[in-house]
Amino acid sequence: MAAFVIYGVLVWWLAFAWRGSWRAWAAPIAGLLGIVLVAWLHVKLSEWTNGRIYLRALQVLLYPYGVLVTAVGLFIAAIPATPVGRRDGLCHACRYDLRGRTERDAVCPECGARVLEPGERGTRRREADRSA
Repeated sequence: MAAFVIYGVLVWWLAFAWRGSWRAWAAPIAGLLGIVLVAWLHVKLSEWTNGRIYLRALQVLLYPYGVLVTAVGLFIAAIPATPVGRRDGLCHACRYDLRGRTERDAVCPECGARVLEPGERGTRRREADRSA
């Protein structure tokens, strides 16, 4: 049973790590194809053994599991990879209240992150590390 948990977490981790590229969307789709392959092999195993090996409970649990892994993976892939400036006056990184700051304050006094204007997109941490 731990294999199913590890499989789901792996698909979700890949979707998260690859956010902002087409690979983030490919991870949950590939995860779904893997689950469909397991379901197909389960049906074939029943045919090959003349019905001696067939667990109805596996089929019943496998379909909702496939929907769960795929839906959560697609949701994770849709999360923006870059920080976006908030309209409510809070820091995008730590949610510190930045209302009342002067325009020359370019960093958050709480966490040190660069202050983004509302709707402005920042850079991903990995991209910022590469350029420095």
